[in-house]
Amino acid sequence: LIGMTNYFRKKKRRFEMKLQGKLKYKPKGNLYGGAEVTDQMRLGLVSKGLCSILLKLVSQKIAGIHYSFGDSKGDEWAHIVFPAWTFFDKIVATKPGDTPPPMDEDFPES
Repeated sequence: LIGMTNYFRKKKRRFEMKLQGKLKYKPKGNLYGGAEVTDQMRLGLVSKGLCSILLKLVSQKIAGIHYSFGDSKGDEWAHIVFPAWTFFDKIVATKPGDTPPPMDEDFPES
């Protein structure tokens, strides 16, 4: 924890999350990230209305956001996605065969 205290001393944020993954193919166009819920959402009238209002407000501030509460047939799961640039501070892409940067160190600026 002492190392983390020094790490965050010069930063405004107080937490950091790093993800590492491998894409199946090189994306074309914008990169998105988000989450989905596999169970059908059961929101009451007031809850769904409040969520809709909040999500519309967020949509006005963040271009490219997409969300859905899903459908009753199960053809579409409830989800929300954002353009990656709205929530990723850094994206590091390594070429096939190259070693990615260690997860326990700060990622290089590009």
